Amino acid sequence: MAHADFEALRGSQTVYKPEKTNTEFHKNLRQAQLDRNWENLNNKIDKREVIYNTNKYTVAAIITKHFITSAMRDKLSNETDWVELQADHVKLLKRMKTFMTVTDETEWQHFGLMESLKRFTNCTQKQNKSVNDYRRRFEAQADQVFEILGNDVLHVYATKTMGYLDLYDPEDDPDDTKAL
Repeated sequence: MAHADFEALRGSQTVYKPEKTNTEFHKNLRQAQLDRNWENLNNKIDKREVIYNTNKYTVAAIITKHFITSAMRDKLSNETDWVELQADHVKLLKRMKTFMTVTDETEWQHFGLMESLKRFTNCTQKQNKSVNDYRRRFEAQADQVFEILGNDVLHVYATKTMGYLDLYDPEDDPDDTKAL
Protein backbone atom coordinates (compact mmCIF):
# COMPACT_ATOMS: atom_id res chain seq x y z
CA MET A 1 0.00 0.00 0.00
CA ALA A 2 1.53 3.31 -1.04
CA HIS A 3 0.98 6.57 0.75
CA ALA A 4 -0.08 9.78 -0.97
CA ASP A 5 2.73 11.68 -2.67
CA PHE A 6 2.01 15.30 -1.91
CA GLU A 7 5.11 16.54 -3.72
CA ALA A 8 3.77 15.08 -6.97
CA LEU A 9 0.50 16.94 -6.40
CA ARG A 10 2.31 20.25 -6.08
CA GLY A 11 3.73 20.08 -9.58
CA SER A 12 5.82 23.02 -10.68
CA GLN A 13 5.16 26.71 -10.71
CA THR A 14 4.05 28.23 -14.00
CA VAL A 15 5.90 31.18 -15.48
CA TYR A 16 3.89 33.36 -17.84
CA LYS A 17 5.32 33.51 -21.34
CA PRO A 18 3.07 35.51 -23.60
CA GLU A 19 2.76 34.53 -27.23
CA LYS A 20 2.36 38.09 -28.33
CA THR A 21 4.24 40.99 -26.97
CA ASN A 22 2.09 42.54 -24.26
CA THR A 23 2.85 45.47 -22.17
CA GLU A 24 5.03 44.89 -19.14
CA PHE A 25 2.04 45.74 -16.94
CA HIS A 26 -0.08 42.90 -18.44
CA LYS A 27 2.79 40.43 -18.12
CA ASN A 28 3.29 41.30 -14.47
CA LEU A 29 -0.46 41.19 -13.80
CA ARG A 30 -0.79 37.71 -15.35
CA GLN A 31 2.31 36.45 -13.52
CA ALA A 32 0.92 37.75 -10.22
CA GLN A 33 -2.34 35.90 -10.90
CA LEU A 34 -0.44 32.66 -11.64
CA ASP A 35 1.61 33.14 -8.44
CA ARG A 36 -1.59 33.57 -6.38
CA ASN A 37 -3.07 30.41 -7.93
CA TRP A 38 0.16 28.56 -7.14
CA GLU A 39 0.09 29.83 -3.55
CA ASN A 40 -3.57 28.80 -3.10
CA LEU A 41 -2.90 25.35 -4.50
CA ASN A 42 0.08 24.88 -2.18
CA ASN A 43 -1.96 26.01 0.83
CA LYS A 44 -4.69 23.49 -0.01
CA ILE A 45 -2.15 20.72 -0.44
CA ASP A 46 -0.43 21.67 2.85
CA LYS A 47 -3.77 21.47 4.70
CA ARG A 48 -4.51 18.09 3.12
CA GLU A 49 -1.07 16.81 4.08
CA VAL A 50 -1.57 17.87 7.71
CA ILE A 51 -4.97 16.13 7.80
CA TYR A 52 -3.50 13.02 6.17
CA ASN A 53 -0.61 12.80 8.65
CA THR A 54 -2.98 13.39 11.57
CA ASN A 55 -5.17 10.54 10.34
CA LYS A 56 -2.14 8.23 10.04
CA TYR A 57 -1.15 8.96 13.66
CA THR A 58 -4.76 8.48 14.78
CA VAL A 59 -5.06 5.08 13.08
CA ALA A 60 -1.75 3.94 14.57
CA ALA A 61 -2.87 5.13 18.01
CA ILE A 62 -6.17 3.25 17.74
CA ILE A 63 -4.33 0.10 16.70
CA THR A 64 -1.78 0.30 19.52
CA LYS A 65 -4.34 1.22 22.17
CA HIS A 66 -7.28 -1.04 21.38
CA PHE A 67 -6.32 -3.90 19.10
CA ILE A 68 -3.07 -5.37 20.43
CA THR A 69 -2.04 -7.05 23.65
CA SER A 70 0.15 -5.34 26.22
CA ALA A 71 2.98 -7.79 25.41
CA MET A 72 2.87 -6.78 21.74
CA ARG A 73 2.69 -3.09 22.67
CA ASP A 74 5.77 -3.49 24.89
CA LYS A 75 7.63 -5.33 22.15
CA LEU A 76 6.78 -2.63 19.60
CA SER A 77 7.71 0.25 21.91
CA ASN A 78 11.16 -1.29 22.40
CA GLU A 79 11.85 -1.08 18.67
CA THR A 80 14.41 1.51 17.57
CA ASP A 81 12.03 2.96 14.98
CA TRP A 82 9.00 3.17 17.31
CA VAL A 83 8.33 6.84 16.45
CA GLU A 84 8.34 6.00 12.75
CA LEU A 85 6.00 3.07 13.36
CA GLN A 86 3.55 5.34 15.17
CA ALA A 87 3.54 7.68 12.17
CA ASP A 88 2.91 4.94 9.62
CA HIS A 89 0.11 2.48 10.36
CA VAL A 90 1.04 0.28 7.39
CA LYS A 91 4.56 -0.28 8.74
CA LEU A 92 3.08 -0.82 12.21
CA LEU A 93 0.78 -3.57 10.94
CA LYS A 94 3.58 -5.20 8.95
CA ARG A 95 5.86 -5.19 12.02
CA MET A 96 3.07 -6.71 14.12
CA LYS A 97 2.60 -9.43 11.50
CA THR A 98 6.34 -10.11 11.59
CA PHE A 99 6.30 -10.46 15.38
CA MET A 100 3.29 -12.76 15.27
CA THR A 101 4.80 -15.09 12.69
CA VAL A 102 8.21 -15.43 14.35
CA THR A 103 7.33 -18.38 16.58
CA ASP A 104 10.43 -18.52 18.81
CA GLU A 105 10.05 -14.87 19.87
CA THR A 106 6.31 -14.47 19.87
CA GLU A 107 4.35 -14.01 23.07
CA TRP A 108 1.01 -13.95 21.32
CA GLN A 109 -1.07 -16.54 23.10
CA HIS A 110 -3.27 -17.54 20.15
CA PHE A 111 -0.53 -17.96 17.54
CA GLY A 112 -0.41 -21.78 17.73
CA LEU A 113 -4.19 -22.02 17.60
CA MET A 114 -4.39 -19.79 14.53
CA GLU A 115 -1.69 -21.78 12.75
CA SER A 116 -3.47 -25.07 13.56
CA LEU A 117 -6.82 -23.74 12.39
CA LYS A 118 -5.25 -22.41 9.21
CA ARG A 119 -3.63 -25.77 8.43
CA PHE A 120 -6.89 -27.57 9.28
CA THR A 121 -9.08 -25.39 7.04
CA ASN A 122 -6.57 -25.40 4.18
CA CYS A 123 -6.09 -29.18 4.22
CA THR A 124 -6.83 -30.50 0.74
CA GLN A 125 -6.11 -33.67 -1.15
CA LYS A 126 -2.78 -33.39 -2.95
CA GLN A 127 -2.34 -34.40 -6.56
CA ASN A 128 -1.44 -38.07 -7.08
CA LYS A 129 -2.24 -38.91 -3.43
CA SER A 130 -4.83 -41.41 -2.32
CA VAL A 131 -7.99 -40.62 -0.41
CA ASN A 132 -6.58 -42.50 2.58
CA ASP A 133 -3.49 -40.27 2.64
CA TYR A 134 -5.76 -37.23 2.61
CA ARG A 135 -7.95 -38.71 5.36
CA ARG A 136 -4.87 -39.34 7.56
CA ARG A 137 -3.58 -35.79 7.07
CA PHE A 138 -7.05 -34.34 7.70
CA GLU A 139 -7.44 -36.35 10.91
CA ALA A 140 -3.96 -35.32 12.07
CA GLN A 141 -4.83 -31.64 11.53
CA ALA A 142 -8.15 -32.11 13.33
CA ASP A 143 -6.37 -33.83 16.25
CA GLN A 144 -4.04 -30.83 16.58
CA VAL A 145 -7.01 -28.48 16.80
CA PHE A 146 -8.73 -30.75 19.33
CA GLU A 147 -5.55 -30.88 21.45
CA ILE A 148 -5.58 -27.11 21.73
CA LEU A 149 -9.32 -26.48 22.07
CA GLY A 150 -10.51 -29.73 23.62
CA ASN A 151 -12.45 -32.68 22.22
CA ASP A 152 -15.87 -31.13 22.71
CA VAL A 153 -15.13 -27.86 20.91
CA LEU A 154 -17.53 -28.55 18.05
CA HIS A 155 -20.31 -29.55 20.43
CA VAL A 156 -19.82 -26.41 22.53
CA TYR A 157 -19.75 -24.29 19.39
CA ALA A 158 -22.94 -25.88 18.08
CA THR A 159 -24.82 -25.48 21.36
CA LYS A 160 -23.88 -21.78 21.55
CA THR A 161 -25.03 -21.15 17.97
CA MET A 162 -28.19 -19.08 17.55
CA GLY A 163 -31.12 -21.30 16.67
CA TYR A 164 -29.73 -24.38 18.42
CA LEU A 165 -32.45 -24.34 21.07
CA ASP A 166 -35.09 -24.12 18.34
CA LEU A 167 -33.76 -27.30 16.72
CA TYR A 168 -32.69 -29.24 19.81
CA ASP A 169 -35.17 -31.75 21.19
CA PRO A 170 -33.97 -33.40 24.44
CA GLU A 171 -36.48 -36.26 23.98
CA ASP A 172 -34.55 -37.42 20.90
CA ASP A 173 -31.37 -37.99 22.95
CA PRO A 174 -32.11 -38.45 26.68
CA ASP A 175 -28.57 -39.74 27.41
CA ASP A 176 -26.94 -36.54 26.12
CA THR A 177 -25.30 -35.09 29.23
CA LYS A 178 -23.38 -32.41 27.35
CA ALA A 179 -26.43 -30.57 26.09
CA LEU A 180 -26.81 -27.22 27.72
